[in-house]
Amino acid sequence: MSNSKDPNNAPGSGEEYSSHAVVHDANRYRKALKIIRILQDFVDLRRCDLLGTGSGHVISRIARECRSATSVNVTDERVITEGYTFRTVPDVNLPFPDESFDVGISNQVIEHIPPQADHIREIHRVLKKGGVVYLATPAKYALLEPHFKLPFLSWLPKPMADRYVRLFGHERFDIYPLSLGRLGKMCAGLFRVENMSVEVIKDPERYKLDMLPAVQPLLRRLPRGILALLQPLMPSFIVILHKPA
Repeated sequence: MSNSKDPNNAPGSGEEYSSHAVVHDANRYRKALKIIRILQDFVDLRRCDLLGTGSGHVISRIARECRSATSVNVTDERVITEGYTFRTVPDVNLPFPDESFDVGISNQVIEHIPPQADHIREIHRVLKKGGVVYLATPAKYALLEPHFKLPFLSWLPKPMADRYVRLFGHERFDIYPLSLGRLGKMCAGLFRVENMSVEVIKDPERYKLDMLPAVQPLLRRLPRGILALLQPLMPSFIVILHKPA
């Protein structure tokens, strides 16, 4: 992991920003299929205007299924640039009118944004009534923090986490991990939160699950209740946010 070569200010932070973006990832196509399969459980993508982010691998594939697709980011780190519209944004404020999109995708984004409640409110503002948001983020109590690859890192208070990462040559812990409960509180009054994590684990073929492949056969055999108890310790969680019609 390395800092961006062209650092910008993180949205709302005033600190040096590292996107941690993985822009050359052979698994991005599979990730796009996973997002498509999950969203298709809730909407007809062919009739949807979609808002997402990223390096282009995911959004360009999903755009084939949609009426239109737009991507935003604070820096232009795109590898694939065709098939969708792209705009840079200076912060969490989105340059779109209210109720512009049917579907939003916040895939491994919210953990990089200090004003996380603002991120949720802006997505809510630009989403049409009855719209849905796919949101995936590393779990706060995951055993291994996925950006720095250090055990129990995200469990620690910020000052201790900063000291921990410095032992391994990093300047600071610039990730803001969320628990499912914390996300639910942020969404109160805006979205109904539907946790899809257990459903995805129980049917990895359908949802093109690329997480924990070695233990997928074991996990899918566990009762849903046990999986729900174990889910906070897993690497990430996936939810669908429903905006009331």
